[in-house]
Amino acid sequence: TGALVGGRGPGDRVALVAWGDTRPDGKETGPWPGRHPDPPPALVHRSALRAEVRDRRERPVGVSARGRLTAAPEMVSVEGGPVSAVVAWAGPWLLDERWWDPRAGRRRARFQLVGEDRTAYLCFVERNQWWVEATYD
Repeated sequence: TGALVGGRGPGDRVALVAWGDTRPDGKETGPWPGRHPDPPPALVHRSALRAEVRDRRERPVGVSARGRLTAAPEMVSVEGGPVSAVVAWAGPWLLDERWWDPRAGRRRARFQLVGEDRTAYLCFVERNQWWVEATYD
C-alpha cells in the first residue's frame, strides 16, 4: 500500500509498504529545501514526460544556475502534443541534491505551469531540458 513520507518531489513523497508491515507515520521530518508548495499534484507520472517551453518569439526558455529564466514561459507542449499558451506560472523552486557526488548529484528548477486549456503541470528543468513530472486536476 502507499504511504506518505517526507521528500522534495511528489514521487519522493510516496513509499510502498508491504501489507501487514508497519506504515510510516506520515509526518514531515526535517526541512526539504527545493520542495514545491502545496497542494500536491493529483497525478505523478511514473516517468517524467518530455516538454518544450518557449517564449513569445518561440525560442526555448532556459534557466540559469541561479534559477533565472531567459524569458517568460509563453507556450508549452508535452510529449510533442499540441502547443498550449501558458496563462500562469510560478517558480522556480531550486533543488541541488547530492552536490558532493558527481554521479548521483542533480540540479533542478521546478515550476508550475498552467495552459490555456486549464491543465496545470508540475515541471522541472534539468540540464536545459524541460520535463513534466506531475499533473494537477
